Amino acid sequence: MQSIFEADDFTILNLEGPLTTSENAQESTYIIKGRPEYAKLLKNASVEAVSMGNNHRLDYGEEGSQDTVQTLTEEGIVYAYDSNTGIYETPEGIRIGFVSVNDVYWGAGVEKTLEQGISQLREAGADLVFACCHWGIERDNYPEDYQTTLGRKCIDWGADLVIGHHPHVLQGIEYYHGKPIFYSLGNFIFANRAYETMMAELTLTDSGVDVRVIPCVSTANQMGLMNSGERAGFYGRLQELCFGGITIDEGGRVPE
Repeated sequence: MQSIFEADDFTILNLEGPLTTSENAQESTYIIKGRPEYAKLLKNASVEAVSMGNNHRLDYGEEGSQDTVQTLTEEGIVYAYDSNTGIYETPEGIRIGFVSVNDVYWGAGVEKTLEQGISQLREAGADLVFACCHWGIERDNYPEDYQTTLGRKCIDWGADLVIGHHPHVLQGIEYYHGKPIFYSLGNFIFANRAYETMMAELTLTDSGVDVRVIPCVSTANQMGLMNSGERAGFYGRLQELCFGGITIDEGGRVPE
């Protein structure tokens, strides 16, 4: 993945769990954490930003969350969660802002955070604004009605892109007022869960934004790009999940 990440101006991913040495685990069915030094792996892989608004950020309480913020800050990785928004400036001077919320726990309570966060990022001079939404039902390939409602509200409030995660499996893509909504990118790297996944690559042009999906495989023993011979089938399955008559060409491009 590193060569792809290094070639772009901005790589963002959902960091599903704290980076901490804390032993103060909260009571939950699944508890996740990583070592603080793992932040260097993100930095070395050319990951510029992470969203932390998810249902595992507080697996080790506020101590674990603050440990994560500290180690990310030390590595120069921008983060966002709840009312804490992030802005990254590319070498060319493009300011990319993002807000990150956990709809899984807060439901419609995230709407005020999203609307205010998007507005604040615009006021702070962000050229592009992304909304990262942790939402939906695990292992369900189709978004709930509220996902589509909330995703479209984000665009109405001024977001240029909506990035969804939490279901662990792929969900479709939609254009709303010309802006893309990815309802779920699937599991990029996640323990021993084996699912199809993808990266979303967006390129700014004079006429708007070009969208391409890059199919990947993620299993207990392998993480990497999907073999070229398997990609046509992947594009077909993903296209069936999309909205508004979206087609995906043989190169993974997703025109409006």
